[in-house]
Order: sequence, then structure tokens, then C-alpha cells
Amino acid sequence: MFFSFTLAAGAGGVAHADEFVDASMQLCEKVKTCTLESMNVEEVTPEIRDMVMPMVENMCASMRRNYQEVPTGHALYKPALACMRSLSALSCEEIGRNRTQTDECKKYEAQAKQHAPS
Repeated sequence: MFFSFTLAAGAGGVAHADEFVDASMQLCEKVKTCTLESMNVEEVTPEIRDMVMPMVENMCASMRRNYQEVPTGHALYKPALACMRSLSALSCEEIGRNRTQTDECKKYEAQAKQHAPS
């Protein structure tokens, strides 16, 4: 089970956003936990486990680097934050079945399309 999630926010005043970083870390830890849990449940060969583990271990560090600063005043900031929080609240079973289209994420995606450059 692998889960990719991208949040994009355009131009705006950039400020350190602990709330956004915390939400992204919470989501990352959730996905990491679910990935490890699924590897324990499923029959995964030692070779596959050895290949996946470094990616899982580095996932949160990578996310932390990517989201250290976010444009807090941007119109997509709050919807993106709500989307991440809603994803963090999902169960591992929901994430594993790729049931990641929460109402908050649907709203975020609709607003992101409106803000996308033409």
C-alpha cells in the first residue's frame, strides 16, 4: 500500500506555518503506520520489505523539508489544512482501500482548480 498526496498553493506571503507542518507530519505518520501495518499483515517477502523500509523511514523527513514554509495567507491554505486533517482521521483500512476523497479534500481540489494558472 502506497499513498501519495500533494498539496499545492500558489503565490502569497510566505510565513512559517507550524500548524501546516504539524498537520502534514500527522498525515505522514498515519500513512507510515498504515504502510508498516499492511506489510505486517500481507505476505511481503523480505526483499520487498528491505526495499520499502528506507522509503517509509524517509517519507516524513522528506515531507518535513517540503512543508517547512507555506503561504499562510493564500486562499488554499485553510482548505489544504482541512484536507490533511481529514485524511489523518481516516482509518488504515480506508487508506488501504484508497478511500481518500474526503469532503474536505474534494473542496480543496475544487478550489485548487480555480486557483491553477491557465
